[in-house]
Amino acid sequence: MTVTTGARALVILTAYVESTTGGIAYMGFAVSGATTIAAGDTTALRRTMGTSTSTGGVQDSAIFVVSSLNAGSNTFTLQYKTNGDHTATFANRSIIVIPLN
Repeated sequence: MTVTTGARALVILTAYVESTTGGIAYMGFAVSGATTIAAGDTTALRRTMGTSTSTGGVQDSAIFVVSSLNAGSNTFTLQYKTNGDHTATFANRSIIVIPLN
């Protein structure tokens, strides 16, 4: 998603997330264009699965204020990862970016 921003933006991530038992699944975002920011664990929707096989997945959202943007055209791209050799499912995914003044 490409948005013209000032120095700050509100980012809302939403997804159904499920990982294998004992795994951690992350859905974060990177920023490119006027600003370059790598995806990070602290700005990710995160699902930690328990040790039970019946823990299941969750549809959830996470909200972040990004305050280190350069004004201009910034592209926000979803990024995914898991810990170790675990696998994950991501569905019903969305990213909403709202420029803040």
